[in-house]
This record gives sequence, structure tokens and C-alpha cells, in this order.
Amino acid sequence: MNWQYFGYDVPPAISKPFLDANSRPITLGKFREQSNLVLLFSHGLECQSCRQLVEQFLARSQDLSFADAQVLVVQPSGAIKERALPFPLHLVWDSEGTVQGGFKSLMGQPVTQDEILLVILDRYGALQAACSVSHSEKADLVAETLEYLTFIAIQCPE
Repeated sequence: MNWQYFGYDVPPAISKPFLDANSRPITLGKFREQSNLVLLFSHGLECQSCRQLVEQFLARSQDLSFADAQVLVVQPSGAIKERALPFPLHLVWDSEGTVQGGFKSLMGQPVTQDEILLVILDRYGALQAACSVSHSEKADLVAETLEYLTFIAIQCPE
């Protein structure tokens, strides 16, 4: 697992919109000052390992709420069009892969095609941490994500 932590001197989060199940644009700004965000760039819910990871986040919904966080499960173009996921998870599409590409470019090491990219933004939209992980790694990505979300939830905004 390759975690990278960012200070407040990194570029702002990518502003290109995602698309919802109805092809309506959703920007990260919609969540600003409402909650911390986890962007889970998956291979699509048809990928069994990605689906299991989403189910692990769903099982920890109460912990996500405690950390004042929501998860955007980002699917690639052409992925299956499920209608919705239970709150605090949202299903969106990165139709051109440009949002994921923007975040990948900030990583210190290349993110391969078989890896999942997970990005954490604070409630003000500032990039806090990112991680790339392959399906074969046995680390508890959800627990590590929640630990970091809890840490930033108690931070002073200054």
C-alpha cells in the first residue's frame, strides 16, 4: 500500500466534474464545507475485488458518519450503471478518466492499471492523502482510511 500525505501547498483538487447515474455533472465543490470526502477510483462494480471494498465501506457507514465523511465510488467509463448506493456512499463516473489522471499525477510513484486509487479531501476541498493499492494486498484499506479521516475531522481549519 502506497500512502502519500499532502500539506496545504499542493494544487487544489481537480475541478472537472463527475457524472451521476443520470449523466448529470457533480463537482467536488458540491461537498465543500459539508463533509470530508473519500474518492475511491474503482475498476467498476463488476470487479469482484472493488465490489468487496465498497461493501466494506458500507459496513463501516456509521464510522464514516462519525468521521463526517462521504465516499464517492468513482467508476470508469463503460462501467455498469447501478442506480445508487446507500448513504454515505455515492456512485459516480469519471467518463474520460481525467479526474483520476489528475490525482494520479500528484502521486510520487506511478499508479498502475491494476491498482485502486483512493484520495482523501478534507471538508474544505484540500487534498490530504492518497493511496494506491493492488487487489492482492491484504492491508485493511477501510480501517486505514477511517483512521486518517478521524485524524482530519478533529483538526483545526487554520
